[in-house]
Amino acid sequence: MVQQVRKSITALAFFVISAAVCGQPAQAPLTLKPEAPDRYVVVPGDTLWGISERYTDSPWRWPELWNMNKEQIQNPHLIYPGYVILLDRAKGTLTLARPGTEPGTRPGAAPGTGAGAKLSPRVRAEPLPPEEIPSIPASVIEPFLTRPLVIEPDGLDRAPTIVATQHDSVLLSAGNTAYVRGIAGSGEESWYVYRRGSPLVDPDTNQTLAYEAIYLGTA
Repeated sequence: MVQQVRKSITALAFFVISAAVCGQPAQAPLTLKPEAPDRYVVVPGDTLWGISERYTDSPWRWPELWNMNKEQIQNPHLIYPGYVILLDRAKGTLTLARPGTEPGTRPGAAPGTGAGAKLSPRVRAEPLPPEEIPSIPASVIEPFLTRPLVIEPDGLDRAPTIVATQHDSVLLSAGNTAYVRGIAGSGEESWYVYRRGSPLVDPDTNQTLAYEAIYLGTA
């Protein structure tokens, strides 16, 4: 009984596979467009699909059109502007040639200068290199890149505080004078200057856990 069931399953599987294979319609030969160019120069913005559309109404069959030319088209996304595409109408396939290497062109010659080519004056334009962006002095961005600090909510309450500056200046530099409260009796000769920044809040309880301390400089 078990052997009969196995034979039935095997026969059914063979029938299904045979039906699937036989049921696939034969693909029609690839047809080229009558107006397909014999020679086409790749321009910026071209894609393999778009180029194939110039030659056939079935661009999704581009592997047949290119005859699976993996030696020349290892990556179909890397076809560069200036490359020349040649159509072999006898085979119905395309080949790719770098500028100056297509048949009838002397080695090292510019495109269009092969045997029988009509020469004409050419103008070559090259874009100017972009202007260099001046760098930001390290002294300007250093406060934003160094000495990060997080303090408790009352971490600066007992710290010395700048209460005034020379000439009421907002920005201080080397040599300027600042007047500080709470520094009397301290034996320290150098200080880091911070400003209280944004609060760090617990998203669940909405409680302020700490503050960012923004480094301003040394004094």
